[in-house]
Amino acid sequence: MTIIQWVAWFSGGIFFTSSVPHGVNGLMGLAKPPGFGLSSSSENVLWAALNMVVAWLLILRVGAFDLRDAHAVAALGLGVLMMSFTLARYFGKLPPDAGRTDRDGREGGLGGLELPRVCDDKFA
Repeated sequence: MTIIQWVAWFSGGIFFTSSVPHGVNGLMGLAKPPGFGLSSSSENVLWAALNMVVAWLLILRVGAFDLRDAHAVAALGLGVLMMSFTLARYFGKLPPDAGRTDRDGREGGLGGLELPRVCDDKFA
C-alpha cells in the first residue's frame, strides 16, 4: 500500500461519512439543517449523492481496496472515525452550565465560540 492509496482511502472514509447527515436530512425533508447556510431537502440529497460518488472514486478506484487487508480497512476506518467525531463535536450541543470555561474564564464557553441566544433571560 502506497501513501497515495492510504490518503485516498482515508479521504474516502471522510466523504462517505459526510454523505450520511446530508442523506438523512434530505430524506426526512429537513430544509434547514444546522450546518452552513440553508439547503432544501433536494439539495441535501444531491450533496449526499455527490459525497457518495467521491467516496466511491477514492475507495474503489484508487489502488486495489480489499476488505481483508487490515491496512486498507484501518485507513478507511480512521477517516470514518475522524469525520464522525468532527461532526459529533460540530453538531453536538453543550448546555450552558456544562462546567466548561472559555479562554476568558467564563463558564459555559466553547473555546471562544459564541452561540446565539435562544431566549431572553427573563424567560429562562
